[in-house]
Amino acid sequence: MLLLAQRMRTVRGNGSRNNSSCNNAGIPATCRRTHETMKDIHIIVVDDDISIRTMLGKLLGLREHYIVDVVADGAAAFELMPESPVDLVITDLFLGPESGFDVLERMHNDYPDTRLIAMSGSGCFDHNPNRQRALSAGADACIEKPFSLEGLFELIESLFHSTDERAESRLARAKACALVRV
Repeated sequence: MLLLAQRMRTVRGNGSRNNSSCNNAGIPATCRRTHETMKDIHIIVVDDDISIRTMLGKLLGLREHYIVDVVADGAAAFELMPESPVDLVITDLFLGPESGFDVLERMHNDYPDTRLIAMSGSGCFDHNPNRQRALSAGADACIEKPFSLEGLFELIESLFHSTDERAESRLARAKACALVRV
């Protein structure tokens, strides 16, 4: 099987990348993480739209302490999971032949410590069941495209600063899902 992954890795601690196509052009310094005490956050972006995944990979890769992989589908994301601990998966809900909901559910079941963000196009989460469906599938948060870079950074930071609340939420969600599935 062909692995459709593009690597944009952040070298620990100094924000430089080993992929020369990533640069700081047009990205303000305020968008880069500066906390010396933060551990690296390994992120996988899953989107079948090459322009979206490439843009997110480059922009997230500018943030110090973010290690970013971008892939076109859930299968490629699952191939990367055993390579190193993945802290966050950001997935589009409407991927080509597969569903982002399925990716969320499988990630949630197979890798319960990995945080999950569901993203989708304008209007996807407004007054329809997609938001609840994504959360029920295991998403920790949902974000609607288009979104601001600062908004995405704030969302990611909030997921990693609320580990106690998140653990309690996951436990409650797991118990609720177990009751529903029985």
